[in-house]
Amino acid sequence: MVAVIIPHLAALRRFILTAATPFLLLAIAQHAIAQLSSSTLRGTVTDPSGAVVGSTTVNATSRSTRFVRFAQTNEEGQYSIPDLQPGVYDVSAEASGFKKAILNEIRLYVGQTATVDIRLDVGQLTE
Repeated sequence: MVAVIIPHLAALRRFILTAATPFLLLAIAQHAIAQLSSSTLRGTVTDPSGAVVGSTTVNATSRSTRFVRFAQTNEEGQYSIPDLQPGVYDVSAEASGFKKAILNEIRLYVGQTATVDIRLDVGQLTE
């Protein structure tokens, strides 16, 4: 009985691999195309003295769709917002003890990695 089951398992395994291969290739191709047709926004957030500001929330808001993507800076003050659609964005940054910074009309192009450094001024968020 074991000898009968093993050939069927091998045939089943071949069928699954053969059927799954086109879907796997399609998924890889779609991921590659998405990377080529999207943009990335990255940069460093600093205070007026040039010191980095960690734990800052950075938002990128599409002007055309109002879609918002956000990132949190790391301990080196760096942020990255990948997979943005090309277009025009308003970028804002907020951190405790600092005024909210807003940069308007940041234009992103297909496949671009744009570096947008942000300086936060000392003060309250509501100022």
